Amino acid sequence: MSGNFWINNAEDFLYFEHPSERDVLHPMIIERVNKLSPKTYLDFGAGDGRMTAKIEEHIPIDIYDISSQMINSARKVLGGRLKNVYTDTVNIPTEHYEVIVCSMVLICINNEHDFIKVLNNIYDSLQSGGTAIFSVTHPCFRQAWFSDFYTVYTDGKQFDYFEEGKPFDVTIHDPEKINHVTFEDYHWSLSFSINSLIKCGFRIAELVETKDDNKVEKHNQFIPPFLIIIAEKK
Repeated sequence: MSGNFWINNAEDFLYFEHPSERDVLHPMIIERVNKLSPKTYLDFGAGDGRMTAKIEEHIPIDIYDISSQMINSARKVLGGRLKNVYTDTVNIPTEHYEVIVCSMVLICINNEHDFIKVLNNIYDSLQSGGTAIFSVTHPCFRQAWFSDFYTVYTDGKQFDYFEEGKPFDVTIHDPEKINHVTFEDYHWSLSFSINSLIKCGFRIAELVETKDDNKVEKHNQFIPPFLIIIAEKK
């Protein structure tokens, strides 16, 4: 797994506003978590904790992240609601969680072995019948400009959809401020992602393609910026 940016430069992203995530993606994930109302919940790749802080207060919160900077931020954001913190997957209990959220993590993985390893870790940590909620930037539309982010492919660089694990630069620009941050993600096709989940034992319950943030004037009204995958442990 790569993650070098999130280990060494996470402070560049901390509290950087990403409106399409904040106003479109996160509410859709949180709505599903609240509806499931789990007694055990893990945010796998929790980042700074801003998303998980929005789930209903009666839901206990556990988090996992590889970045000490992100963990420190999440501790401040989540406060007393935070129950357990994991920095190594070997310490995450097996068959324990009713719901696990893995948001914008799979696109940070730079090889197939680690991609499958993460899916297996999440599957093993779920209770039988538990739900995993994954989200990624939509793999089919990397050449498109969205309300607050774009990739290197929007500048005319050729996008080979079938080249699994291909690194590409992503720039998030905050339309509410004059600043931006650029980092590297990795491309995994829709078929590879879905088939990998199935091979790891998951049942695909639902696919959700989100609309772009229409509060931003230059939003993309035609194609989805994010893909949410709802998967269940058989």
